[in-house]
Amino acid sequence: MSAKEVARLLATEPTLRERVAMEIAYYGAGLRLGEVLRLKIADIDSVRMILRVDQGKGKKDRNGSCGQ
Repeated sequence: MSAKEVARLLATEPTLRERVAMEIAYYGAGLRLGEVLRLKIADIDSVRMILRVDQGKGKKDRNGSCGQ
């Protein structure tokens, strides 16, 4: 998808929560849907730009980069 198509898709999300979930999943974090849905505010380290993923694929915990 082009950057313009992605922006249009994200603009269609009806709530801020849904839009943030889509942006986290799409932009560089590489999270699976289930991982995005289980994220909590405490899982986000905005200083180090890291997302803590609990019980991801294979029931393993991991840290994911949320950098640009």
